[in-house]
Amino acid sequence: MSNGKWLYAVLGGCVGAILTLVMCSFTPLGTQAQSDGEFAKITCTELEVVSVDGTRVVQLLGDQDGGIIAVLGKDGKVKAGMSGTKDVGSVNVYGRDGIGSMMDGNKHGGRVSVFGKGSGDSLALMSVTKSGIGEVSTWDKNGNRLADLK
Repeated sequence: MSNGKWLYAVLGGCVGAILTLVMCSFTPLGTQAQSDGEFAKITCTELEVVSVDGTRVVQLLGDQDGGIIAVLGKDGKVKAGMSGTKDVGSVNVYGRDGIGSMMDGNKHGGRVSVFGKGSGDSLALMSVTKSGIGEVSTWDKNGNRLADLK
């Protein structure tokens, strides 16, 4: 090959490389490969999982008080959640009209509360008392105590 042809070959290669770099810089990140990835560790303050149609279905949040994991329904409302702070952790399950049941810890041990439809007050409670005794209590929908077991 003569010296002129080598020069054209080198220039053509450089121009091709530059065009490729420029075109790739406009391609959104993540469209280069559509395969599943494996990661040893991901560090972030928030993570969202979306369904195939783009609806947010799981959300993980971290803040100064602790962490929250929320599972959302198709309507975007939280259906189940877990949270943790320096002092206590809790698990909540939500029904159509709000909270249905809750498990959490307290300074004496733990407790499980069950709530009625649309009720902000528990209708059944199982917990550990200050003296370390297990207790089960129930109430009617008007807040009248029905039974206590110790």
